[in-house]
Amino acid sequence: MKIKVIIETKNHEILFQGNPIHLPVREEDIKRVSILMFRDEDPCIIHQSYAVQKLIEDMLSHFGKKTVKHVPLNEHLEHVSFLKFDHLSELLLSLEVK
Repeated sequence: MKIKVIIETKNHEILFQGNPIHLPVREEDIKRVSILMFRDEDPCIIHQSYAVQKLIEDMLSHFGKKTVKHVPLNEHLEHVSFLKFDHLSELLLSLEVK
């Protein structure tokens, strides 16, 4: 299964388009997940990568790993709050699943 994520403004200005693993993730969330999973307050690159994967996987699972179009993120903040975008609650998410 191949998934493409699109994050855009309400004016349809695309801020991100691509593989979900390349989404920008807040450092404090990477550290939080690393502490929870590995008790590692200064995560190495392997723990960082795994933490990012876990955050992304949880988000995709929330949306059912199916195609969705222009979903307002303000309705799903608890599942996307780790994303590193300004004004996250004003953005839209689309997933293309093939």
